[in-house]
Amino acid sequence: MAIEKVCVVGYRGNMGRRYCTILDYLGIPYHGVEKEDEDWEPEKDVEGIIICTPTETHYEVLQNSCYGLPILCEKPLIKNIGHLEDFLQFGPETSMINQYRYFYTPSDELTLVENYHTGNDGLLWDCLNIIGMARSDIHLTKKSPIWNIELNGKRINRAKIDTAYIRNIEDWLTGDLVESKRYIIHAHKKVIEYEKRLKDCNWYTGEEVFLSSTGEVSKDPL
Repeated sequence: MAIEKVCVVGYRGNMGRRYCTILDYLGIPYHGVEKEDEDWEPEKDVEGIIICTPTETHYEVLQNSCYGLPILCEKPLIKNIGHLEDFLQFGPETSMINQYRYFYTPSDELTLVENYHTGNDGLLWDCLNIIGMARSDIHLTKKSPIWNIELNGKRINRAKIDTAYIRNIEDWLTGDLVESKRYIIHAHKKVIEYEKRLKDCNWYTGEEVFLSSTGEVSKDPL
């Protein structure tokens, strides 16, 4: 069944404004609330919830959003793996924003350059679904503030990213977004493992590093 009205939690933030704009574009009515609102709850005719509050609040907001409605949450879902597993086992139907799935396949060779403030979590967490299912080597370069993404030598620009977000929201609204709970947990665990390895390779000093699908990290191409 298609979702015809949405509650956006965190609608005043950067990502919240993005989703409200997309819902306006798609002609989907919505109402916005903030985590800080006292006794907030969806309006009676709401059929789905989008959560785009800061990552550290996701677990609390998700726990307070159990109205039996489908949920779409920004990534990372919950960084604490124990809390993540518990919520996905006992919580409502939950999907995770995965815009990169719409222009990425696991067999693609991927080059990512970070020059853009992707939020509070950085490049690895922003690309959670790519890291989680990558089969080929991933070449990650951290620079300073703008996104440049290339897949097989083809630049992915802002327009393609915006279109990917729209398709992601459309699929969730129509019920076509199918996300395995096992996959979400696997992707989060893999990012945590990669983060630890990348810190050892001076990732956070801005040096170029290469990351393989098996988790090997090197300053030279693998």
